[in-house]
Amino acid sequence: MSKRIGAGTGLVAVSCGIGIVVRHGDLSTFDVDLLLALSVARRGPQWLVDAARFISTLGDVGIRGIGITLVFATLVWWRRWRSGVLYLVTVTLSITGHTMAKIIWARPRPHLVPWLDNPRDLSFPSGHAAGSMVVLLLAAMLFDRWRLTPLAVALSLVIGFTRPMLGVHWPTDVLAGWLWGAGFALIGAGVAQSMGILDAPHTIKISAGPSG
Repeated sequence: MSKRIGAGTGLVAVSCGIGIVVRHGDLSTFDVDLLLALSVARRGPQWLVDAARFISTLGDVGIRGIGITLVFATLVWWRRWRSGVLYLVTVTLSITGHTMAKIIWARPRPHLVPWLDNPRDLSFPSGHAAGSMVVLLLAAMLFDRWRLTPLAVALSLVIGFTRPMLGVHWPTDVLAGWLWGAGFALIGAGVAQSMGILDAPHTIKISAGPSG
């Protein structure tokens, strides 16, 4: 097992561990205090509310779907078929897993402050945090891990932070989501490394026409 796969598995396990802890209510005080501190519903200026709403939409299911399609299409265009298939499989497993985790943990949404968004499912883990992390981070590592990874992580963190700001997620939902998504991204990168495609060149080979 590569170090990336081991680290990714560990992050997913920690995410599940947080679920066990919150299921027993051991972090309720922490969640309440931090949610009230982060929420912009009652005291945030309107520009901050608008900014949080906009950034949060970047983690919506539809936007994620567009992103996944663009990443896959780009990898195929670069003739990196195996990378594209690996990306689709890893992202699908991650999203399916965190969707099932919501059902298993069945954690209700917070109702401490007015909601500034309209979520339709359960709370733990945050789909915005988990989905954006795996979609962006794995794409970054497959494209250009040294340059794009910091940007992918930063954007995923910002998207996650907007969820308690909008009052629709407990902070531990978001933390567990980040860990879940990052874990699957590392697992995918580890598999890519074992297949010899993590650092594959990005150039497109164009056959030369007949000379003369």
